[in-house]
Amino acid sequence: MTAFISTSITFFNKAVLASYAFGSPNIMTLVQMICSMGFLVVLKWMGAISYPSPSMATARKVLPLSVAFMAMVLTGLGALKYLNIPMFNALRRATTLITMIGESWLLGARNTRIVQLTVWLMIGGAVLAGWFDFDFNAMGYFLVTLNCIATAAYLLYIAQLGKSSGLNTFGLMWYNNAQSIPFVLALCWYNGDFAEVQSYPHLYDWDFMACFIFQSALAFLLNYSIFLCTQVNSALATSVTGQMKNIVTTAVGYFSFGDVTYNAYNVMGLFVGVVASSWYSLLKYWESEANKKQSTLPLTSPRQNEATGHMAQTEEEKQSLLQHVSAAHPHGTTPITRTPRAPGFAMGPAGLITPLSSPPHPAKD
Repeated sequence: MTAFISTSITFFNKAVLASYAFGSPNIMTLVQMICSMGFLVVLKWMGAISYPSPSMATARKVLPLSVAFMAMVLTGLGALKYLNIPMFNALRRATTLITMIGESWLLGARNTRIVQLTVWLMIGGAVLAGWFDFDFNAMGYFLVTLNCIATAAYLLYIAQLGKSSGLNTFGLMWYNNAQSIPFVLALCWYNGDFAEVQSYPHLYDWDFMACFIFQSALAFLLNYSIFLCTQVNSALATSVTGQMKNIVTTAVGYFSFGDVTYNAYNVMGLFVGVVASSWYSLLKYWESEANKKQSTLPLTSPRQNEATGHMAQTEEEKQSLLQHVSAAHPHGTTPITRTPRAPGFAMGPAGLITPLSSPPHPAKD
């Protein structure tokens, strides 16, 4: 579901901006945020979701996160207006490099050399594709660079805040939209976007309106599906899904809007980026599985009887335990045998001798 919604919103955004020549990505951002706010309020009123009530202290705490979120959405839509989808996906992979550097600097995270190699291969593929991009657009490249920085900052802020904000995902979504809407409103007014929209020739065409409303609703569904995918599966599964989505959008984007100029080096660069991102996801998956296995291992490695399934215990361990009891109870030691109980110890399954929680005191003379 996450991959489908993410792919759909990319193409619907591109259709509104390119096919219908809608020139106000700021208005698109504003409507997406208003729709998301509306969905959150209605769903909370229905009892389907919950998030804490607003407070000024929390708002100040998550303000940097909201600013990064607003910048990420605005620059993403702006870059998509000027770039074709394959190049947009290729250049946005620089987000991974910026995030990796930021995690190392701010959070002390370390990645293996093979993971670092895949990230540099992504960047190399993007540089190769961009160097031979015959549809080069300086504004598009500038905006996608800002988008990579804003996206990395957004992710790092989430990692740094963690649970300290006391908000769940829906709460973060609410604050992000509530604090971003006034800034986007001011930006639209300053740029004259409202007047431009009023003069837009296809404003009341049913097909444009359907596409515009659909992409606005998908913005909320995308955030919700990412949350759901992360909760049901894992954050890694969401990341891998995103990389696989990029492969689909890159392939389909070549033939969808007629804005891609083919050449061998550009295609090679895009291919290197896709392979590197897939390799990166696979390495992260293996790392996650290894960490899961390591976290579930016991502190010691107990021996298990293959026939009965019970834990095995050597005669040396039993003798040591019984000798300890004998030394602690000089007035009444118990012969060292397999069957009788020793004071303070009980006979467990398969002949295991285990200590009781509170061994009895020795009888007084």
